[in-house]
Amino acid sequence: ASNAALDTSLANVTGINTLAPTWFFLDSDDGSLTSLVSSTYVQKAHDKGYELWAVVNDFDGKVNTNTDTKAALSSEPARVKIIGTVISDVKTAGADGVNVDFENVTEECAPYFLEFIREVSVECRNAGLVLSVDNYVPTYTEYLDRTEQAAVADYVVCMCYDEHTSGSKEAGSVASLPFVKKGIEDTLSEVPAAQTVIAIPFFTRLWTTGSSKTPESKAYGMSEAEAFVTDHNMAKYWDKDTGQNYAELQDSDAYYQIWLEDAESIAEKMKLIKDAGCAGAAEWKMGLETSDIWGVISQYLK
Repeated sequence: ASNAALDTSLANVTGINTLAPTWFFLDSDDGSLTSLVSSTYVQKAHDKGYELWAVVNDFDGKVNTNTDTKAALSSEPARVKIIGTVISDVKTAGADGVNVDFENVTEECAPYFLEFIREVSVECRNAGLVLSVDNYVPTYTEYLDRTEQAAVADYVVCMCYDEHTSGSKEAGSVASLPFVKKGIEDTLSEVPAAQTVIAIPFFTRLWTTGSSKTPESKAYGMSEAEAFVTDHNMAKYWDKDTGQNYAELQDSDAYYQIWLEDAESIAEKMKLIKDAGCAGAAEWKMGLETSDIWGVISQYLK
């Protein structure tokens, strides 16, 4: 459905040069994948002037555990199977690159993951494909050898979000400015700026604290979040500590809190990316943004 909606998804988009659809999903620890690769999508992207990097992930398929990812990556036949499927399908479709988004990599699994990146990098170079690798901020994944990743991959992506998640025990921002700043600085201590891409969120979380006193959250895109604030007459003000607009509301049932992602917060993040001299920015994900965001992002990129 997402493949078929490309024209609609791009209707208000400006200033980007690469699309990265999630097309490969790990289905078994033997390296079996589901593939949604579409040559029609690639051709449409190329016709509009975009490069196309196909994303392969380990958490949206039929398996989604640290154990499954480790079992797959620690097996040479499984790695060969994954790489063979990805490279073959990407080449057949005429795409330009591969993005590896494996998020179930533990410290114990890290050496196998790195070997996987080395092996896929060889096949990408032989096929003339760009290789990029996604990593959560070093604070969470200090054990990932980004220096070695940068030695074999073209780009290392730092996902500067999920500071607070659905499992967090306290309410907070998805990506406060200090959190993003530290993510950039820590990544640049291992990766050259010319190879570093900083990923920022187009989503936030509405936090609700009820009688249990344990906050629960729900993810919202930018428009949804702004609509909730407006519809509930929530007071909104600029929080200089997080670099975001913040709103809260106490009613008879619960206490609501939200740290908004909008044009102002994205501008603050983009300033950090530009000042650090990074290769570029990435966003999760297209469709969650408001149309004014693209102008803000373009302003800070070459």
